[in-house]
Amino acid sequence: LAVLLCACADPVARQRTDTETLPVEELFVQQNGLKVTLVVPTTAMYVGQDPQLSLRFENQGGSVLYVNPHVEANLHVSRPDGTAVGAPVLAVTRRAARRRIRSADLIALEPGRSWVVPATPDRWTNDRYEAFAEHGFTKEAGWGLLLPPGQYVAQFIYINAPDHAASYDPYEMPRGLWEGRLASDLAPFTVTAPAA
Repeated sequence: LAVLLCACADPVARQRTDTETLPVEELFVQQNGLKVTLVVPTTAMYVGQDPQLSLRFENQGGSVLYVNPHVEANLHVSRPDGTAVGAPVLAVTRRAARRRIRSADLIALEPGRSWVVPATPDRWTNDRYEAFAEHGFTKEAGWGLLLPPGQYVAQFIYINAPDHAASYDPYEMPRGLWEGRLASDLAPFTVTAPAA
């Protein structure tokens, strides 16, 4: 009986070596220090009210962080017991082409600094659009909340990656560009019927 010995390279070790030789721009390492807060101006709203939500990005770390200025809508609403609330507005539509950004477009956050941007009461999941409010025909018209009376909890999930909210070349970006997935704290609010 002949025994055949093969001095083959370990495929797992080989894969690890290949990964370690990737340029630093291609290695995903989620930065620490960024906090995202969903700001709800009032916790008591009525049906049809503009919730006027906003997001505050705060650098709680010790080095400069860069944030993509194009924040994709990604609001999630649930009941206090954690049951997800379906969005009153649903549509399947082709998304607009993603904007191209360069390093000069990024928001630079020094340690301890913050940046606030409006947040819309809707979200995209692939080509599925869902909204918890409807917008008027003009920009000035604002949003009108469509959720029925009850108690709710809102949360924003911030995601940044190449070709997600915007298109960019990682080789052109600074090392401090924040990439990854980050959930805000839960923000409770109550919806009541509009006054007669």
